[in-house]
Amino acid sequence: MGVKVHVNEDGTAAVEFQQPEKRNGTQTAAEEKSEPTQKKKLETHQTNKTSNLDNSANKPSIGLPRVRMELPTFDGNRLMSHPFWNSLLCLHRRLEWTIEDLRDIYLPTALTGPARTWYERQSPSWLSAILTEDALQKLFMKKYGIDAREKDCRRRSLLHITQKTDKTLSEYGSRFEELCKSANQPTNDADALAAFTDGLKDGRIRIQMERDMYTSFEELQADLRKWEGILRRPHLGEEDRPAKCRRINALEQRQAEPEEKRIPEKLQNIINQFA
Repeated sequence: MGVKVHVNEDGTAAVEFQQPEKRNGTQTAAEEKSEPTQKKKLETHQTNKTSNLDNSANKPSIGLPRVRMELPTFDGNRLMSHPFWNSLLCLHRRLEWTIEDLRDIYLPTALTGPARTWYERQSPSWLSAILTEDALQKLFMKKYGIDAREKDCRRRSLLHITQKTDKTLSEYGSRFEELCKSANQPTNDADALAAFTDGLKDGRIRIQMERDMYTSFEELQADLRKWEGILRRPHLGEEDRPAKCRRINALEQRQAEPEEKRIPEKLQNIINQFA
């Protein structure tokens, strides 16, 4: 851009700015200098755009904040290894994660405590070679899984469960559910429900529960809460009294009868003869 100064007729000075002219289709030196800079900026913009697309492709299909509330956790307790893994795989299939997302993002996030430390110590090259669910499950279960022998032991523990004297019914129920999970046994199994009923410490409740056949643990718990509430009442009606209490009360009633009513009939006849 050029500047031209000239003096007007009245003696004042005027400044005129002139644009450079192109000659024969050629560019000015300033334009030639700015062209590489603009070209470089365009290439940088295109590179950043491509990089952003690549990064978005590598991101998990479902973000962590969205699934964190649903994500199960595992701290290394081997009793819960099978329930944890089943829950994680169900979430993985429902949300359609890639195996890389499961291996590198969601599984490490779900692990806590010693289990998280163990997973972080695995060789990155070894983990990157795991490309299937089965291979990842094999790695996890090799460390925290329960074999067939231990599973049988867990089932035997379940079938011999008893309520401890210092535990409430809700705590006893929670322990029953944990044993079912560790033994990979459904809580609605008939043998498991029978074992739960046999293990109740309150004989009055146990007698009532043994009268019915339950098909689900939820149904059993509902009756359990009903009888627990009834037995906490200070005064029970005869229709609400458990069977064992009725038997005890009948015995007490016989013992409270007048002495002459409890004398055998033959002995009473002999006494009457000598009266």
